[in-house]
Amino acid sequence: MRNIFFLLFLFVHCIIYSQVGFVSEINPKLKHIHAEVGSNVGVQNTEVFEYNLNLFLADMLKSSKIEVKSLSDFDFETMTNFNGFQNKKMIEYLDKFCEGKGVKKLIIFYRNHYFLQSSPYKNLFNLKFDFGILTQIGKEKTIYYMNRAQMAYYNADTKKLSLTYPKVKEESLHYEFVKHKQKEAVVDKNKNLVNSLSIQMDFIKQYEKQLIGSFSNALENLK
Repeated sequence: MRNIFFLLFLFVHCIIYSQVGFVSEINPKLKHIHAEVGSNVGVQNTEVFEYNLNLFLADMLKSSKIEVKSLSDFDFETMTNFNGFQNKKMIEYLDKFCEGKGVKKLIIFYRNHYFLQSSPYKNLFNLKFDFGILTQIGKEKTIYYMNRAQMAYYNADTKKLSLTYPKVKEESLHYEFVKHKQKEAVVDKNKNLVNSLSIQMDFIKQYEKQLIGSFSNALENLK
């Protein structure tokens, strides 16, 4: 009987620790910001759309072939200085977090502070504009698809924290913005987005492709 309980304990332990955890700090609302971009960001208009990224993330985790569970209480300050090179303090925190949550592997979706180094849009960071659509004063026919987020993964067994690197460029989160030139003005007199619905749908399609690509890359490397 004792052996049965021991085997049951090992089975449950293996099931729990085979799970992958997922944490996110990304603002889930899709926005359009019309602004004068420079040393001081002058936002003239902000539109908040109905799209909620958290719903997509939940579906993405649920449809994964590997069990992935959403976790909370992660200290994202740990990732502030991460640019692909880990340090002892990061690993100590990640090990403690994973042990406390009963997982050995973790995927982290976080704000990428390293876009700030040379970005012309670095002052948008304080607005928590993590992803979305940007139009600029003086650039009447240009739309920017913005991304200020990054995805990393951690394996407690190997003590390795890594960035995701999908093989296809269009599936990568390593690009802060993609410029789209239009034939006509992109905002109206109220600074609202022209052809808003079609642009939202195109942005969402492309952004979700990037998320799936990065998430799949993380899972592949965590096998």
